[in-house]
Amino acid sequence: MQSIFSEFSLDLDDIVGVVNLLAKLEQKKNLNCTTDEKSEFELQFIEVQNLYKDSSKGINKIPGTIVPYVAGRFEIFVKTIFEETATQVAKIHPMFKKLPSEFQSSLIEDTSKVIADPRKFQHGEGARDSFIKNLHNNIHNNDLSTINYQCISTTERNMKANILGELFKKISYKRIWEDIAAQANIRFYFDGQEPSKVKSDCEKKLNDFMSKRNGIAHPSNDVTWLSISEFIDYIEFLKELGAAISSVCPLFVKQKEKQQTVSLIQ
Repeated sequence: MQSIFSEFSLDLDDIVGVVNLLAKLEQKKNLNCTTDEKSEFELQFIEVQNLYKDSSKGINKIPGTIVPYVAGRFEIFVKTIFEETATQVAKIHPMFKKLPSEFQSSLIEDTSKVIADPRKFQHGEGARDSFIKNLHNNIHNNDLSTINYQCISTTERNMKANILGELFKKISYKRIWEDIAAQANIRFYFDGQEPSKVKSDCEKKLNDFMSKRNGIAHPSNDVTWLSISEFIDYIEFLKELGAAISSVCPLFVKQKEKQQTVSLIQ
């Protein structure tokens, strides 16, 4: 799961690099040459300065216009790590009926929803047939080596805090936000507060970011554009949140492994 987070983090670093470039140009926009005789380099630098100044209104919108991409990238990260966690948890169990009841219901109900209208969920006819075959093998052959993780990871709303929590509840991970809030890195981000306060602040910040995403993706005349510093702060938050998620999911899998070991012994 660490590789999933690493790819997510590197993508965010690419975005930060672009925004930092804008910040550097902002710092240099009023820098003046000290000599009357200007070199070719100085003349080109002045040209860049003037272009930057003339485009200031559009440039101020750049951090905000990237927000929908960052939000979408976070959603992909959460779904990917959820799918990996679900796959690992399924393989721990010897038969379908041994899966947590929420997991059983999710596989049946979400697969049924997707196969009823595969195109709505960006799947073709071939994928539909595979989903049917997988579910049949899960239930009737107790073969859990392949599950329909693409179906149970489907969400129809933005990845706000409650949606993230509901997603992981599908595989019986009911306290993911409590576990996230207990991680050292996310507590450090929120100034070392107690986990209960970190949980509420973390959920609120994620919800605020997704609300800003919606406001920018569907702009009105009074849309508020993020400053570079505000945008960078949200990026740092998502990286810390992503790191926490990638830490707690393997622990959840390990807990399920121990539970199954105890169950087999008994």
